[in-house]
Amino acid sequence: MFRPGAIVESNKKSALKGGAPVFMCLFTGQSPVFDGKHKALHCMELPFVFDNIDNANQMSGAWINFAKTGNSNYKNIRDWPTYNTTNTATMHFDVTCEVKSQLDKELFELVGHN
Repeated sequence: MFRPGAIVESNKKSALKGGAPVFMCLFTGQSPVFDGKHKALHCMELPFVFDNIDNANQMSGAWINFAKTGNSNYKNIRDWPTYNTTNTATMHFDVTCEVKSQLDKELFELVGHN
């Protein structure tokens, strides 16, 4: 529900000349409640942001560093490139974190959310 709007705004912002860089992320952690039936729910990332979950210090540290410096790179998350419509670099936050291209780009193009 929220993702298409984030993509549209990030695409617009990254196309601006001279603007601040865009860092795209996607929380992919899954709740173990109900055997993982609900996957990653809205607001489920908050305990990770505030470092209240084991192994959440990467996500928390990246957000704190971004707030302090405007740069999201933190400890083991050193190579988080800026997002643009060409590279679509997206940090997938979970217990382990990794940058991937936007995995839903083709889907959004099909349904007109580009």
